[in-house]
Amino acid sequence: MKGAVMMKSLLACSLLAFAAGCFGSDPNENSHIYMGSAGSTGTGTGTAGTSGTGSGGSGTLGAIVGTPLATFDTSVQGFILDDYMDSDPTMYTNIANMGEWASKGKTPPAITFNNADGSPSPGSLQVVAPFDGKNQHFDVQSPSLSPVQNWAGGTLHVRIRLTSGSLSAGAGAQLFVKTTSKYVYGGTYVNFPTAGQGNWKDFTMPLDSPMTVNSGYDDTQAISYGVQVNTGSAAASQGSCTFEIDSFAVSGIAASPTGAGGTTGAGGTTGAGGTTGAGGAAGTTGAGGAGGRAGAGGASGAGGGNADAAAGG
Repeated sequence: MKGAVMMKSLLACSLLAFAAGCFGSDPNENSHIYMGSAGSTGTGTGTAGTSGTGSGGSGTLGAIVGTPLATFDTSVQGFILDDYMDSDPTMYTNIANMGEWASKGKTPPAITFNNADGSPSPGSLQVVAPFDGKNQHFDVQSPSLSPVQNWAGGTLHVRIRLTSGSLSAGAGAQLFVKTTSKYVYGGTYVNFPTAGQGNWKDFTMPLDSPMTVNSGYDDTQAISYGVQVNTGSAAASQGSCTFEIDSFAVSGIAASPTGAGGTTGAGGTTGAGGTTGAGGAAGTTGAGGAGGRAGAGGASGAGGGNADAAAGG
């Protein structure tokens, strides 16, 4: 029905364009309030139109731009809510930090895996953020990359949408990259649209020229990345919001980047045993023993006496 109403409005504008213009004589008047006189009732039977097709209001934005880094198809892929303490907690509030939030009796944010929604395909991070004021934020961060990545000249992307709640004007998302073994920060802040916050939006960061850069930032040595969602400084009031975050990617670089760490591969099989060694050579024949010494001669027997002499004959 929405398509039929729009076509009728365009036809009416076309027919009246030469007489008074599509918006009437006052350019500040909206054409939807133009009221013509009723026409006579037509006769005849029209044929039914065919059913139209279209995507849902959330819009998935189509294929990922560049090389995917994390698509959350089956899990949160090791991403966390960074719980650091803000440098000035009197002005800014990290709602994931215990001292700034939960210790004051407030509900901490939660990060979970959503297997039903995503862009461009199901599977995304879901963050429930119980905001209640201005300058409040949470930071979603990747695991450390190993080895570090050369992203010079590239653009970092992420897709975000709200599924409940709304953000005031000035709220935004700040993509960031941490570089070198010292985790030196660079980030770029982009405002959320004030309308259509339930639709997926692609936020981007030029890696060579972030809006905020700390000394020592080096996009040839990217070691982690993520996004901060912030209620902004202009919010007069702010309520809880639920976000879906998907499809971190990097485009415009020469080298293929490394995605989030995969699982450890299975161990290799044990090698076959070696063959039996050949027997040793036979030993040489031993030398013959030395000859024995001759035995000593027997003692001579005692001489026998003369029997005749003994008898005196």
